[in-house]
Amino acid sequence: MSSQALSLYRRTAWSALLAAALLALSQVVQAHPHGWVDYRVEVRFDDQGRVVALREVWRMDPFYSLTLIEEMEAAGTDEDGRLKLDQDITETLAAGRYLTHLYAGDVDAGPELGQGEVDEVHVEREGSRILVSFELPLAEPLRPTEQRPLRYQIFDSSYYIEFLHDPDDVAISLIDAPEGCESRVIPADPDPSLVAQAAMIDVDGQAPEGLGRFFTDTGEILCSAD
Repeated sequence: MSSQALSLYRRTAWSALLAAALLALSQVVQAHPHGWVDYRVEVRFDDQGRVVALREVWRMDPFYSLTLIEEMEAAGTDEDGRLKLDQDITETLAAGRYLTHLYAGDVDAGPELGQGEVDEVHVEREGSRILVSFELPLAEPLRPTEQRPLRYQIFDSSYYIEFLHDPDDVAISLIDAPEGCESRVIPADPDPSLVAQAAMIDVDGQAPEGLGRFFTDTGEILCSAD
């Protein structure tokens, strides 16, 4: 990715990437959000019934996908372009903790859980869309219970980009989970005043820090007692 695009960092580096894409495409948009990501999550368990990692697959919106595809083609072969994007996006997402927030229990009460290191970020093309995928380990394995479920939120703090569970795919998959485990998506329910506030922020406006959290789904995973 060019230094010119990287210099457009906004509230978060990831927001800047999409901002550059939208500006390059000369799209006129007025209210937040200005782009979106459809995502799904695979929750991986170990042989002790503990969650050890979340594998996330993000499907970028058509505008940003087109810009990434053009960058891949400009870099030469598709493979060369993909490797370059892998590196750029890995550095960008790592700086923003992969826009992923993990909790044991109440997302409003408890501190966030620690994250491990992501080994690799994959970028691939699926038709006219770009997929970004990675596996995010928990710093420490967690046994989710009814009293202390694992909850996660994925969002851009500035709400420049909207993150939604993919409506055309399975939102949450439990991999190697013991019997009695289940998942659900808790839809966002923002206050009408926040909706109105977001609608008044134009493409060059600055959103209040943390606005995106109020517009994001919450994924929940819990397992019943043996």
